[in-house]
Amino acid sequence: MLDNAGHICGTMPDPNGPRAFVWQAGKGRRILDTLGGVHSVALAMNNRGQIAGLSYDANGIPRAFVWDEAANIRELRAPDGGRYVPYGINDAGQVLAESIRVPAEVWQWFLIDSNGVTLVDGIPANPDLRNVNNSGCVAGVDNSTASSPRLVLWRKGCAPQYVTSVSV
Repeated sequence: MLDNAGHICGTMPDPNGPRAFVWQAGKGRRILDTLGGVHSVALAMNNRGQIAGLSYDANGIPRAFVWDEAANIRELRAPDGGRYVPYGINDAGQVLAESIRVPAEVWQWFLIDSNGVTLVDGIPANPDLRNVNNSGCVAGVDNSTASSPRLVLWRKGCAPQYVTSVSV
């Protein structure tokens, strides 16, 4: 992933397993810290240099994180004890994440920021959401009808909007 300042983040091979990194001109490559384990994966980056991803703890359990130079790595914790998988982060620091609640295996989508957690509600089951813009609008694909996937746009307080002529 590449931000507007030319910073690059990604995941690289390591003898102990994959590791998330950030590269900055003049500073070179920096391997990101983990949440106690040896594996990490970068999944999204914004234009403020924040990176969202997964880090495995000492027990091998994946944990969602946000990293930035000032605060380093911090875990995104689900209020109900479930786990998150982050898919996007906007310049306001809002993280679009899917929550996995075990053992029920209920999957829901959330926007997470410094004000707390907002449920992305009113969308069909099992959407493929992928990004959040700086206004908090979420975009993805609704695959609830396999023969006709639709683009879905969601914003807090508004009914989801659909575009039905999506070519896949």
